[in-house]
Amino acid sequence: MIPSCPDCGRIFQPGVSWPNANYCRAAYLLPQIERLPGLSTWELAQETGLDYADVSRALLKAREWGAVGWDEEPREGGAGVRYRYRVAPDWRQVVERGLRCRMAQKVLA
Repeated sequence: MIPSCPDCGRIFQPGVSWPNANYCRAAYLLPQIERLPGLSTWELAQETGLDYADVSRALLKAREWGAVGWDEEPREGGAGVRYRYRVAPDWRQVVERGLRCRMAQKVLA
């Protein structure tokens, strides 16, 4: 099954973007993170079939919203930090507020 946005239904294809695409990807990822907490960006990409870069951008959007929390884990050899994600307790309300904001953007456009 090809992943798609739970709101607008657009299919996620690597390198294809549209206005609010990172919102769409984040809305798709959040239930996956709830189901499989503690995965890294790479592991989420592997699990969901989304492109790594798309997952990374979607996670940044989810972080901006406060829809996810994360734990830092040192990488082997001290080469930086790996983040393991979990949903915030109120992530569903955050998404609903985001939907309202998105609908308001459509009305104002």
